[in-house]
Amino acid sequence: MKPAILIPTVIIDSNEQVPLVFSDAVQTIRMKLPEGDYSILGLQNQIVIERKSFGDLLSSGGSGRIRFQQELKRMMAYRQRLLLIETSWEYMLSGRWLTDPTADGAPSKITPNQVTGWLIGWLRHFQLPYTLAGTHAQAGQFAERYLLQSIEEI
Repeated sequence: MKPAILIPTVIIDSNEQVPLVFSDAVQTIRMKLPEGDYSILGLQNQIVIERKSFGDLLSSGGSGRIRFQQELKRMMAYRQRLLLIETSWEYMLSGRWLTDPTADGAPSKITPNQVTGWLIGWLRHFQLPYTLAGTHAQAGQFAERYLLQSIEEI
């Protein structure tokens, strides 16, 4: 008899409004997570991903800054943690949302330098790794790989 192959189960937080899409290499369930948006069943107190669209990032660093930084402080207790941002460096540095009312993050007066400063500050003060993962689909692929590799390290 062949041994059963265990397929990891990704937890998607029940409050996640636009869940990432994962491959058949993992199962998914929706349930409330104490922090973040994604984790692995059985390891949800050790692995966490906080996902942000670019518009959410601008809100979190602007008007929602105090609440978001409290969340980042709590995430420091996790062995594996990641801020996953759905944008590219090119878009973030372009500042397009400042002039294009249809752009992701519009309307906002927050500059590319401010956003870059937040990311550097969060990395330094909260030891929070982040990645600019591109599109929503690319963010799903990155999150899956990150979660699977995190399992191996725990």
